[in-house]
Amino acid sequence: MVPRPALRIALLVLAVLAIAPAAASAQDPQVVLNSAEQDALTRINAYREGRDLRPVRLDPVLQREAEWYAQDMALNDNFNHDHRDSLGRLPASRLAAFGYKFPDLAAENSAAGYADGASTFEQWRLSPPHERTMRESTYRTIGIAVAYREGSSSGWYWVSTYGPDPNRSRQSIEDEQAEEDDGGLTSVTVRVPILPRVVVTPCAAADVRAGERCVSVTADTRRAPTELQIQRRGAGKWSKATFATDESKIIRLRRGIARVRVLAYDPDNRWPTRGPWRVIRS
Repeated sequence: MVPRPALRIALLVLAVLAIAPAAASAQDPQVVLNSAEQDALTRINAYREGRDLRPVRLDPVLQREAEWYAQDMALNDNFNHDHRDSLGRLPASRLAAFGYKFPDLAAENSAAGYADGASTFEQWRLSPPHERTMRESTYRTIGIAVAYREGSSSGWYWVSTYGPDPNRSRQSIEDEQAEEDDGGLTSVTVRVPILPRVVVTPCAAADVRAGERCVSVTADTRRAPTELQIQRRGAGKWSKATFATDESKIIRLRRGIARVRVLAYDPDNRWPTRGPWRVIRS
């Protein structure tokens, strides 16, 4: 039976593709695409340039994540609706695990069913949320990968992961994205009437240790899969963010402050809807 092409609105050895490898991209010599991946990327950039947008260039970190996730989908026949991988991670958690600088500011398109880049590009172009991701002006980098597993429900599994310029400041990127999404009230394609917020409750007495503040943090919504983004501040700087998927988290503070916000993966959004920061003081 011929696998039906599928499109999701969101280690193994890569199967040997019946596609000749393409040369290393001039944009980043660390990244080598096969001919189908290169064709899809060429079409994405032509689409952007036709709308007076800068082309996206290959990023080695995004590429490693895209290759891993495409392979993970193929190996586990896992083409789910919210981009959750076989380890239970949502996109920001997965990107953070790969060491990506802005995991909460990225977006991910996926598709399944076609071996060639042209057909896969058309899947993305004809789907409003995926098309919106392709023409997001703050995205300047990309990783793009396809994996194949014989006998799986879709055969071919595609991922394209988009991110901002890693040389820009977080504040400038967030400011520009806020201008594009009505000050945070919309995510890439749909309006979100209520932003996801953090609920803070005291820890149970048995969990409290002497000399510290202990709280439990969780999301106030179950309308969509969520992640908690957590940072601590010390020596005048915010730490690198950590992420917790679909769960509450205990935060302990002896001194200083922490902040937490909710990332909600609402249906038809390719990037997370980011709630406001909740500051927790010792």
